[in-house]
Amino acid sequence: MSNTFQTLAFWRGQLPHWEVAGAYYFITLHLAEALPLDAVKRIRETSAKLSNPDLPQHDQLQRFIFREMERWLDKAPRTERLAVPEVARIVAGAIHFRERQGIWTVPEYVIMPNHLHMLMKLLDGRLKQVMEQFKRWTGVQAAALLNDSKKGFWQTEWFDHWIRTPEQYISTKRYIRRNVERAGLAANYLDWPYGSWNKSP
Repeated sequence: MSNTFQTLAFWRGQLPHWEVAGAYYFITLHLAEALPLDAVKRIRETSAKLSNPDLPQHDQLQRFIFREMERWLDKAPRTERLAVPEVARIVAGAIHFRERQGIWTVPEYVIMPNHLHMLMKLLDGRLKQVMEQFKRWTGVQAAALLNDSKKGFWQTEWFDHWIRTPEQYISTKRYIRRNVERAGLAANYLDWPYGSWNKSP
C-alpha cells in the first residue's frame, strides 16, 4: 500500500468527502431516517468545521462524526429495511456487479439492518459519481420491491474515510466483521449471510 497519495477532490455537503487517487476507502451508507434529527444536527455542526482536509484536527473531527453516527445507528431498530433478505441481495448483487465491471474492488463489506459498511478501492470513475449511481440504482430497486413511496431510500450522502496505512486497512476489515457480532446479529460474523465472506448475492 503506497504512502504517497494525490488529492483529487475535497468537498463538504452534509458530510466531508476527501477523494484521493489510488486509495482504499472505508464507506458507511445508512438508510434515510435511520438517524434522529438531533443526531443529524450534531453531525452537520461538526462537519461544518471540516472545510480544509489539511487541518490538523481533520482526522479527529472525522472520527467524532463516525463514532456519533455509529452510536445512533446501533440503537435505531425502527429503520431496518436492509434486513429484508431480498433487499440485502439487491445491495450485495450491485456490489458484486460493479466488481465484475471493473468499477471497484471491495475486499470487505457487510450489509447491516440499517446501514452498509464497505472497504473499497475505485478502479474506474470518481467517488462522487460512482457512489451516487450505486445509491440511485439500489435505492430505486429496493423501494420498488418494498412498494415504498417514501422520498429517498438512502441518506443524502455517505461517510468516507481513506485508508492511510496497512494497519488501518487491517483494522477496518476487522471492524466490518466485528460489527455483526457487536450488534448481536450473529455470534460469529461468518454466520451472517450478507457480507463479503458470502459471495453468493
